Amino acid sequence: MSSWEMLDAIAAEIGSLTVENNRFRREIDLLREEVELLKDRAADADTNFEAIKQDAAKLRQALRELRASAAQLRADAAQLRANKA
Repeated sequence: MSSWEMLDAIAAEIGSLTVENNRFRREIDLLREEVELLKDRAADADTNFEAIKQDAAKLRQALRELRASAAQLRADAAQLRANKA
């Protein structure tokens, strides 16, 4: 192989590696975009989870109040029955 053929082969290999490098860079950029999308989704899910936890706490409080009201109504009804007797 002559030195010109060797130089041509080296130049071709460099060109091939450059093309492959550019393809890898595009893939890496796409992966970075996907990671950012996943981070956004995770943040949204975390926010939604926090909202659900807050709603659940409100619901538990409302149920406690409802139980207390029901207990008071039973006590009032028992008192009314006792007064009638």
